Amino acid sequence: MKKEDLTKEVLVAAGTDLNEVLEPNPPIVVALDETPFKGIALVNAKKKFASQLGKDLVEAAGLIAPTDVLEPATVDTLEILGVEGIREKVKIVEKGEGATETKKTEKVEKIEAVVKSKGKKKEGMKKESMNMKKESTKKELSRYGHRIGSQAAQLDDILFRGSMVDQAAVDLGVSKSRVKSHISYLQKKGVKIVKNEKTGVWIVVK
Repeated sequence: MKKEDLTKEVLVAAGTDLNEVLEPNPPIVVALDETPFKGIALVNAKKKFASQLGKDLVEAAGLIAPTDVLEPATVDTLEILGVEGIREKVKIVEKGEGATETKKTEKVEKIEAVVKSKGKKKEGMKKESMNMKKESTKKELSRYGHRIGSQAAQLDDILFRGSMVDQAAVDLGVSKSRVKSHISYLQKKGVKIVKNEKTGVWIVVK
């Protein structure tokens, strides 16, 4: 993928993927309507939104761990944005033999096809994007909907069994803030996870 391939749609797709895998707190803003730019001229707003989104993607890349599983297009995007060593650092969703070696991934091609389609309604584009997401996501998910083998899926299992924040961070080789962010994410999702004030252990209450 080349620099000119980094359209707003491609950046949004990468942001959506990182939000799902990393659960940054606050999440990466992937909708123009949720930014301060929505009140200015649309053309300028789109440019400023894309620029800010690119910076947010680079910042979020600092949270990526070797156990995280990302879409090939997300890895391509981060490389173009200047994130060094990203391809060697993470696992990439398998799309068949040789898929990760292509210059332009299947996901990028589909996004571009949607963007270039004249007269495509917004709802139609949203549906197409959702379909692409379903196709590109591994079928096997953790108990709370994360890709098996990813850092988030491992945190799901650790917290389900019960663990202190410090210990979970050591076990996975991540920061304590990453574990706390995951706990917050699960709670917002409706998972009843509580802390035993005497032991400091966080555990899911069945």
